[in-house]
Amino acid sequence: MNENAYTERLAAAAKALALTPEEFTKLFDNRIGLDSVADLDNDEVFKFGDFLKKFEDHPVGRVRKAFAALKGGKVQSQESTSNDPRIQELRALGLKVRIEDADPAVLLKFYLPDKPADPITSALKKRFGNKPVVAFKDDGTVALTETLQYIADLEQNYPERETITVEGKLSRLWPIGVRPMSMVDEDPLFPGQPLRNGYSVVNNRNWTKVSQENRQLCRIIVDRGEIDPNNKEAVLRLLERAETKDGLASAYEEADLEFRERQKQDTLPKLKVELGASATKLNNPFGVRRQY
Repeated sequence: MNENAYTERLAAAAKALALTPEEFTKLFDNRIGLDSVADLDNDEVFKFGDFLKKFEDHPVGRVRKAFAALKGGKVQSQESTSNDPRIQELRALGLKVRIEDADPAVLLKFYLPDKPADPITSALKKRFGNKPVVAFKDDGTVALTETLQYIADLEQNYPERETITVEGKLSRLWPIGVRPMSMVDEDPLFPGQPLRNGYSVVNNRNWTKVSQENRQLCRIIVDRGEIDPNNKEAVLRLLERAETKDGLASAYEEADLEFRERQKQDTLPKLKVELGASATKLNNPFGVRRQY
């Protein structure tokens, strides 16, 4: 019975790799060298990393399906199943330990500081707690080389620091799950509130079709008290006018005059807000600091 089951698993794996049973069996015997269901089910004897190395000339998705077939239809793993391509890449590299026990040099490559609930962020957080260990480049990406060197220094019992040098400039270190403040577009109708992907986080209105100048004019209109931003109908009419070049100017002539005067003085509202990146502040999910 076991012999039949073994043959059936080989045939299913062959199908996954688009091979004939004979072709797969020959390759499998030559490269892996197992001969029983017990061997296939033994996680210490038969591991995905070894199987992938031997069949690396095939698409990794098909190799994964073939491995699952050889395991009786499921892949045995200490980690939960995930569709996250980063986790799959880690597994494809032959990661045999739990994510939280992996080398930081491996995990930091996949680190997403904006997502504190991300499994890799959580793993790094478990390792370093609230200790500042990550530096960033000017473009907001992780300074991987400098960060890893600092972590290596810590492991050699060098003293902790608050700053390190990144690309020739002093850069502050940040805890896992936190990144430097970033500037984003401000809601023209609600001072201090950010736009997220062009949409208001207060009333979900779409500002993507409104030019920067018309957004600034909208702020002046609000500041002058010519519109109630909580009046849905008034906001809809305002946005309709704001999507055209002259719609606002003709409807709000005094506000437009102020806009033109302030434009000459370079005192128009910047419509930028500074966000803190730690998403752990549940009572202030956007971490708004101040407006400009």
